[in-house]
Amino acid sequence: MSAGRSESGGGSGGAGSASGGAKASGARGVGLDTRARVATALGELERVARELLQAEQAVAPEAKLDAVELPLMLSFHGADSRLAQEFRGAEAEKIVALLRQRVRDALLNAVAFERGHVYCLRCESSRCSHSLPPTAKSVFAGYEETGRPDWVELDKLLHRKNDARIERLYGGQGADRELVALALHRDELYGRLLPGFEEPRWRCYVLGQLVLGWFAPQLGSDGGGARGGPHDDEPHRRDRRHAGPRDTRHAMALTIQLVRTEKQPEGALLGLNLVGKWPDALAARAPAGPLEETLLPALPDALRQLRREIAVFSGRGGDRVPGIGVALERLTNRCHALLRDAARDIEHRRRSDGRRTDHANDRARQGDRPTHKAFEDARAAPDDHLGWDTQEETVVVLGPSGRVHFFALHGKHVSSVVYPGRIIEQRKSQGRWVPLDDDKRARLRGSLDRHQAAQATAAARRAAAPPPSEKPPAP
Repeated sequence: MSAGRSESGGGSGGAGSASGGAKASGARGVGLDTRARVATALGELERVARELLQAEQAVAPEAKLDAVELPLMLSFHGADSRLAQEFRGAEAEKIVALLRQRVRDALLNAVAFERGHVYCLRCESSRCSHSLPPTAKSVFAGYEETGRPDWVELDKLLHRKNDARIERLYGGQGADRELVALALHRDELYGRLLPGFEEPRWRCYVLGQLVLGWFAPQLGSDGGGARGGPHDDEPHRRDRRHAGPRDTRHAMALTIQLVRTEKQPEGALLGLNLVGKWPDALAARAPAGPLEETLLPALPDALRQLRREIAVFSGRGGDRVPGIGVALERLTNRCHALLRDAARDIEHRRRSDGRRTDHANDRARQGDRPTHKAFEDARAAPDDHLGWDTQEETVVVLGPSGRVHFFALHGKHVSSVVYPGRIIEQRKSQGRWVPLDDDKRARLRGSLDRHQAAQATAAARRAAAPPPSEKPPAP
């Protein structure tokens, strides 16, 4: 009975099974065939892309491309219908035009931003001969009418702007020379461009910049510009120390640009670009590659604060970096205000360095003074890492890696050092550092919490409030 049922229904079931098997087998076969046909079509597109790359390579001969992204639109009309043929013809024309543009943009993006170079609008590159300063005292003064970078020596730029600080450039020498730092608005950089050249090149757009000089750049590990031992810079120092009052062999200027770049897949990003040229007298011993902030002792701390501020606009993949309208104008004006603050900060730090002894300046430039970790270590420290200095009457915070921070009870940071373990144990055993009692510990924790909340509130207000000198958007 079971066999009969199987036999009578088996024909139908068998046929159905065979049919289903044929369909399944056919589907698998079609799948393999489909992949092969798509691979063939991709191969043809890649050949077209290589031909277009060869044709467009002249816009950036040194650029290397791995791939470009290309969106496609496909029709579901019959393959042999006239409508389908017309669609494919029109779409092929658009694809070739789009692919050509994508290849060209990718080439230009590859050479758009390079550290230590200014983007040349005329050549659409950061690697042409116009992208570097011709002399050590030259700064970027904006774009000429046709988009070529205008390089002038700093004293001439100050003279153009009737800036009375020009006299500072000629007073003193070496470390005694007074520094001049000047912030330039975006409009000052792009204002001379002729119609047709003023369109923003988002691949590298300058929102504002600082120019500063003249100063004798630091070499050696104490200045950080070059790699070497602690005394590598001594001949350089002696050379500057005994130079005459008008000797400017070691003087240089620096351009610091706040740049908006387009980078995939992150999108729009903000960053700093240092542009300058080593003085000829130092070029042979200067480190290769882009300039480092440590060539001027006043720079790292000032730029650290500037980076902290612009990070507010460049977060979350750049979606907070506007490209048009009032939002862009607000961002530009805000950046100019930040650059003005940085200019004042750099000048102030330079004057403070000038009043210090050589030993104090060396200590200030050392990387082992962990002041930037003070509040972070204090908030993270467990109770048994908090103590009291009985001589100085300050709170002692023991941080990682031998870091020791000193605070007043109301939360003010006093000092930071790095001590070897034996010194820490010696202070404890001598009774100079004792455990912090509950009352003092509670007062310190409360002060640190208030400090953190105040910092967060201040940062939020700075990010939200437009500058008072905001310019109206360009028509």
